[in-house]
Amino acid sequence: MQYTGTNSYGEKQYTLTIPSQATNVVITNGTAQTVDLSISGNTNFYAINETENGQYKCGTW
Repeated sequence: MQYTGTNSYGEKQYTLTIPSQATNVVITNGTAQTVDLSISGNTNFYAINETENGQYKCGTW
């Protein structure tokens, strides 16, 4: 994962490369992680301050 800058809302943005055969991804910082994210048709995710079984949910845009 690579830091790409900060958006107009002051949020840090990152990019990562996902293998073409992958259908899901989990993003972690080594301590916390997201729920299992479906990447079918989604390329942009943002973490929301809501968890499911201790894992962060994400929205898409």
